[in-house]
Order: sequence, then C-alpha cells, then structure tokens
Amino acid sequence: MRTLIHSGVIVLACLLSACGHRDEMRPKDVSQELAQAFNKGDASACTGFYTDDAAILPQAASTLIGRAAILKLFQGRITPNMQYTVSSTVSGFDGDLAFDQGTYVLRNIEQGRDVEFGKYVNVFRKIKGKWKIFRTIWNMDSPGALSSQPQAPVESKAPPASPGHPG
Repeated sequence: MRTLIHSGVIVLACLLSACGHRDEMRPKDVSQELAQAFNKGDASACTGFYTDDAAILPQAASTLIGRAAILKLFQGRITPNMQYTVSSTVSGFDGDLAFDQGTYVLRNIEQGRDVEFGKYVNVFRKIKGKWKIFRTIWNMDSPGALSSQPQAPVESKAPPASPGHPG
C-alpha cells in the first residue's frame, strides 16, 4: 500500500511538472509576444506571428490581407514613444484552430497617457506545430486621446436598435 501511494505521488508530481513546463506557446502567449515585438519596434517580428494568408480587419479601414500588407501596417503604427499592451480575457483551442479575446491599450509613454484602448480577437491556426495568427480584428473603445481609462466590458442582453445595425 505504501509503495502504491508513493507511486501515485510521483505520477501526480510528474503530471503537474509537465503542465508547468510546456514547450508549446498558448494562443494568449502569442498575443503577448506580438505586443512585446511591437514595443521593441520590430515590425518584421510582429508580422512573423501571422500566417502567410492572414488578414487584419481594423476598425474603420479596409481589410489587410497577407504579410506584405500586415508589415506595412506595423511599420506605420510602430513609433518609439508608443507602448502596446494586451490583456487576454478568454482564449481556447480545438484541434488546429484557436482564439484569444482581450483588451488592449496603446500608451504614449512620452506624454504618460493612454491614447487608444479597446478590444481584440485573434484567430489562430497551428502551422508546423506553432500557433500563428490567421485573423485579427480590433475595435477602439476610445476615439483616440479623448479618454484615458479603459471601460469595463458591458454585456448587452437587449436586441439591436434596428435590423442590420450593430448597436
């Protein structure tokens, strides 16, 4: 009996150890790594987190398709005085598809204030064992620098005001 308990403890310790030391990055980790590459000013590294056929669906702008268009977006948005942070609120995966949803803040560190914040969704595909972003969409909660604090998410149970109108 003592050997059985001892063996059970060893198996449990091994399982817990394996869970804490996974080599594979989770989708929300990829979103964090993307933010870090942005903050380092590395547009090429940012683009490397996307699949070859990825698309970005930015707010109030045309859809960007492919790495060349995504690289151009990052080259235009990365500036030395801006810091980008993300906070994952929910993520998951099934097979070779995954998602990460959260909030983001773009902060002007020179001025010491948040200039944009909102929410995002990244959809991932597993390519050669690594999670790559296949689709990104984001929406600002603030119109530029008008507000300085992100608002808590609000879940609406009411139907839209009119058919086809988002809110």
